[in-house]
Amino acid sequence: LKLGKLKDASTYLKKAESLLPNNAMVNNNMGVLYLMQKDYAEAEKHLTKANKMGIDNNYNLGVIEIEKGNYDIALTKFAGVKCDYNVALAQVLIGDPSSAASNLECARKNGATYYLLAIVGAQTENEPLMYANLKKAIKAKPSYKAEAKIDREFVKFFDNDEFKAIVN
Repeated sequence: LKLGKLKDASTYLKKAESLLPNNAMVNNNMGVLYLMQKDYAEAEKHLTKANKMGIDNNYNLGVIEIEKGNYDIALTKFAGVKCDYNVALAQVLIGDPSSAASNLECARKNGATYYLLAIVGAQTENEPLMYANLKKAIKAKPSYKAEAKIDREFVKFFDNDEFKAIVN
């Protein structure tokens, strides 16, 4: 799983699950596998089972709550986690961009982090923050250019020349 070899991990974890169906760690790892595959229903089933067996996997359950639209519950599950993209995402989604900005300041930087910071800039009408991070996001992942063109978070800026220059 850590190496991102999901197919191999799936083979080994399914074997482990057949041998130890009620093992907390096996269920937790199966949940993480399904989460990485974006099969949220299966992920939740396994993670909840592991959680009931004593594994603290609230963070992963919080990611599922974001997918369900339960942002406040996600933040509860993320309690104590700082400098994290998913925490910041939930904060943006509940309308707290300033807390999200604080979390993103120290979060691992990648295209998604920069894109979310650009959204924070748009929501707070901090154009320098928005433009700087939108440029970084597109540099890290060029597909953000097309996404930003239609992202309603940037609707106020669609006719802005600087915005157009970045996304066209």
